[in-house]
Amino acid sequence: MCVSARDYLVAIEEKNKATFLRAYVNWRSKRTENSRVCIRMVGHDVEAPFSETFRDQMSIVEMPLSEAPLCISCCPVKGDLLVGCTNKLVLFSLKYQIINEEFSILDFERSLIIHIDNITPVEISFCIGYVAVMSDLEVLILKLESDPKNGEGVNHHPRKTNNPVKLSEDISNETLQLERFAPDISSYVLSDDIKLHSLQLLPIYQTGSLTSERKNSSQEKELLSLFCFFSLPHVGYLYMVVKSVELMSVYQYPEKSQQAVLTPQFLHVITSNNLQCYTVRCSAAAAREEDPYVDTTLKVDYSNTYKTAKTQSCIHLLSEAHLLVRAALMDASQLEPGEKAELLEAFKESCGHLGDCYSRLMSGLSMAEVLARVDWAVEDGSQKYERGLIFYINHSLYENLDEELSEELAAKVVQMFYVAEPKQLPHILCSPSMKNIDPLTAISYLRKLDTSGFSSVLVTLTKAAMALKMRDLDMHRNEMKSHSEMKLVCGFILEPRLLIQQRKGQTVPTEFAVHLKETQPGLLVASVLGLQKNNKIGIEEADSFFKINTCSHYGLISPWVNVLISSESLADKNYMEDLSKLQSLICGPSFDIASIIPFLEPLSEDTVAGLSVHVLCRTRLEEYERCIDRLLERCPEAVIPYANHELKEENRTLWWKKLLPELCQRIKCGGEKYQLYLSSLKETLSIVAVELQLRDFLNVLPEDGTAAFFLPYLLYCSRKKSLT
Repeated sequence: MCVSARDYLVAIEEKNKATFLRAYVNWRSKRTENSRVCIRMVGHDVEAPFSETFRDQMSIVEMPLSEAPLCISCCPVKGDLLVGCTNKLVLFSLKYQIINEEFSILDFERSLIIHIDNITPVEISFCIGYVAVMSDLEVLILKLESDPKNGEGVNHHPRKTNNPVKLSEDISNETLQLERFAPDISSYVLSDDIKLHSLQLLPIYQTGSLTSERKNSSQEKELLSLFCFFSLPHVGYLYMVVKSVELMSVYQYPEKSQQAVLTPQFLHVITSNNLQCYTVRCSAAAAREEDPYVDTTLKVDYSNTYKTAKTQSCIHLLSEAHLLVRAALMDASQLEPGEKAELLEAFKESCGHLGDCYSRLMSGLSMAEVLARVDWAVEDGSQKYERGLIFYINHSLYENLDEELSEELAAKVVQMFYVAEPKQLPHILCSPSMKNIDPLTAISYLRKLDTSGFSSVLVTLTKAAMALKMRDLDMHRNEMKSHSEMKLVCGFILEPRLLIQQRKGQTVPTEFAVHLKETQPGLLVASVLGLQKNNKIGIEEADSFFKINTCSHYGLISPWVNVLISSESLADKNYMEDLSKLQSLICGPSFDIASIIPFLEPLSEDTVAGLSVHVLCRTRLEEYERCIDRLLERCPEAVIPYANHELKEENRTLWWKKLLPELCQRIKCGGEKYQLYLSSLKETLSIVAVELQLRDFLNVLPEDGTAAFFLPYLLYCSRKKSLT
C-alpha cells in the first residue's frame, strides 16, 4: 500500500516477513537514473556539510513503529501523515529541516498517538485535524483541536458513552471529539457481503468570488466544508462533518461495488461489471453552508419554483447541470482564463434559466433583461407568471435599485402584478424604478382593484400620487378627501416611499411630500413622525427631514435637483454635504438671489453641481425659459421633474408654449439624446392633455407631427371629463 502527498510518497513494504514504513522524498532532484539513494531515520539531524549530497539524491526516510502498520493516509491540505496500527493511530507532522539559506530537506516528527481499543483499522483517512477510522462494520470520525489553554494534560470530549478512543498521555494540547457511524446491515444475508470499503474524507475549498476578476492562483484556499464517504457493497453514504454531522446522500448501486472514489462533482464506483458515475452535491452543500440563500428563494427549491411551468425531469436535469458548473467554479485556480470565462457565462445563463430570485440576482441580468425573457403572449387571455419571477421583480423593486424601467416594461410589470399579486400593486408603483409608468395606466389598474382584502387607503394615496404626477389637482384633492387624516397617516406608514425615497444612497422627498408641505403641512409632519415611530425611517432621517421644513434660512431642495445631481457621481462626501447646504439656502427665504449671483459666477456650469446652483438661482429669478433650455441641453431627464415643480399657476402655460415645441424641435434633430427627449415629450403631452381643452390642445400640436403618435393624447383630452 502506498499514498502520495505534496513532495513525498509513503509505502508500507514487506521484506523477509517484516513490515516497514518508508517515505520517499527529493526524487525530483536526481541528476541521473544511477544516482545514489540516501537512507536515513525519521527525525535524524542532517549536518550542513552533507547538504550538497542530499541536494542531488533521492532520500528514503525510515519510520520505525512498535507495531506493524496496517494502513496510511496523508492530509491533502497540510501533508501530515497518519498511520493505522492495531489498536492505535500514529500521527507524523510534516516539517522541513533547513540546511542553509538555499536548501531544506523534508522530514517528519511524531506528534500524536491515538489509542483505539478493540478496533482494528481496515482503512483510515486524515484531513486537517479530522481522522476517519473504518473497521469492517463501523466508522469513527475524530476531530482533533489544539487546546492552548491546557498545556499539562489531555482533554477528550466524546459525544458517545463507552468511548473506545483515548490519546497518549505523553502528548498534550489536543482535544478529541468523536462521531460513530454504524450503517444498517439488516438487509444483508451472506456474511461475505457485509464489509465497508472506500473510506474517504473530501475537503471543499473556495479560492475567491465566482465573479472575481482577480487571479485566484495567488490566493490561499479557504476550506468551506469537509465530507466523509464510505460504502457497503450495494449502498454508499455521504456525510457532511464540519459544523455539524449531517447525512447528505445515500447512493443505491444496482450491482455489487468493489471500490468507490469521491470527487467534488462525481462519485465513481467500480461494480462487478461496470464503472458507474453519480453526481454529488458537495460543492453546492458547502456553498449553502456559507450562504444559506445562495441558490434558493427563502426555503423554496428549484422544482417548487418551476412546478407550474416546467416538468420535474427538466428541472432536475437543469439543477444538476447548474451544480456541476458551480462546483467547477469553486476552485477556479485550476482553470485556464478562457475556461473560467466560459464557465462563468454558462453559470449566469444557468442562473437565468433556473429563475428563482437569488439565481436571477447571481446571473448579473438587469430587470429589463429578465423581463425581456418573459413570454408575454397568451392564447386564451389568461396569463400565468412564474412565482420565482414575481418574487424577483418584487424583491428588486424593494431594493431601491438605480435601474429605471421603460414605460412599456413598467406597464407590463403593472399588468403582471395585477394578475398575480394585486395586493402588491400599490407598493410596486411607489418604487423609483417605476417612475416612467404612464399615470393613466396606473390609475386604470388601481381603479379595478378589489380592496376588500387589504388597505383601501394605500390604494387611495397611490392614486393621489399618480394624479399629482399628471398635474390633475382636482382628482388629487378628491382622493385625499376620501379618508380621514389619521387613515392617511396609516397609509403613509404602510408605504413610506410615497413620501421619502432613496436615490444613490441619499434620502430625498418625493413630489407628494413637497406638495403636502405647501398644502397640508400638518399631515406631512404627522406622517413623518409616524414613520419614525414605526421604525420605517431613522431618527436622523426624520430630524433632517424636519430641518429642511422648519429652518428659517434653509428651504426644501426641489426634487428635480436630486435628479440632476444623480446624473453624475460626486465622490467627495464633504463636497456633497456643502453643496446640499448651498442648494437648500438658495431654496430658502433668506437669500436675495440677485445679490449673490456675482459670487457664484466662478462656479462653472460644466459640472452638475455648478449647473444645479445656477439653475436654482435663475429659477428664483423666474427665468424659467432659460432654465428649460439649459436642462434640455445638459440633463434632459431632469426637465420634467423641473417643470412639475416650478411651472405652476401663471407659469403653467410654459408647458405648451415653451417645453412642448422645444421638445418637438429637438426630436426632429435626432442625436444621442433622442430617447430622453421622446420620453419627456410623452410626459409633457400627458400633462398638456389634462390642462387644455381639445381645441386648444390641437392648436399647440406641431403641424408636421405624426397623427398616430398624438392620437392617444387627443382621445384622452376629449374624454377626460367623463373620467373625472
